[in-house]
Amino acid sequence: MAPQASSLVSSGILSIAVVMAALFVVANGVAARRLGEAPGPVVVKAALGAAAWLGFCAALALSGFLSRWELLPPPMTIVFVGTISLGIALGVSSFGRRLAQG
Repeated sequence: MAPQASSLVSSGILSIAVVMAALFVVANGVAARRLGEAPGPVVVKAALGAAAWLGFCAALALSGFLSRWELLPPPMTIVFVGTISLGIALGVSSFGRRLAQG
């Protein structure tokens, strides 16, 4: 039988992910405003991107695909590699520039 996380752990992980995504969206809006850009389009793009990534990860998790640890490499590496790659890509993009300068 697979181990089950407590509801506190499960809700805590979900809360951290949602709060971090919301902070990403807010930070992009604040940075755009400080740089004299219209924050609306920036916030929409950031929100859609964050929602897409969270939705992708949630779909993988809810399907049970990520819990298939018998596969080599484990499917969870998709999320690890994707998160690191996405972070690097955003860091060197206009989103990263905006956050760094604003």
